[in-house]
Amino acid sequence: MENISNTKGVFSPIEIISASNLLKKQRRNLKVMLSRFYYSKISKILYLFFIMLTVWLLAGIIFGLSQLYFAIAVILLVLMLILAIFEVVYRVFMEGNVTFFSEKWNIADVTCLSISCLICCISFGIAGLISYAGEILAVLINLVRLLLIYFKLLRMLNRMKNTEISVNDLNGYGYSNEVQTPTSKDVSDKEINDQEKYNDGVFKFHESSRTDESEG
Repeated sequence: MENISNTKGVFSPIEIISASNLLKKQRRNLKVMLSRFYYSKISKILYLFFIMLTVWLLAGIIFGLSQLYFAIAVILLVLMLILAIFEVVYRVFMEGNVTFFSEKWNIADVTCLSISCLICCISFGIAGLISYAGEILAVLINLVRLLLIYFKLLRMLNRMKNTEISVNDLNGYGYSNEVQTPTSKDVSDKEINDQEKYNDGVFKFHESSRTDESEG
């Protein structure tokens, strides 16, 4: 009983809230890290590579190089669709659910990806393999969405280059947001104020604890 009474009230509400704020801060930092990778030259090169690969697949399928090529193209298409699903999940986490799904073009992007996957599944279910027409249609849809994402990314990178917007300021904002984003200075000032409030609260809590112990 003595141990229980001694441990009672070890963590004040302010300390519990601060732990929650710390988790939020770590999540925000992770989002910033993901954003820095996404809005970088590496990401631009990766999208360009997948666009060129998709064009190569489409050309090979249309001109019908060989059955082996078609089989390789089917495997590559499935892998690209799986990667596209992970890419959408990545952007949803990076931008946030509300921001991501509030933009019409993001909804169109997810719809295109879903249609591509559905075409492959239906084609595979009917013919036992992905059909010629099904693969062409799926590759075309995937190419269109890749081009849209690539040009949107270029637009955002150009906007960042011509203005003073940093990756930190883009956290929680999508491509088409034209609202005034908070600056890094505003964010840091808020964190300083929160830290000062937290320190004052912890100090007052421990002071009151010492007073209670002395009175007891």
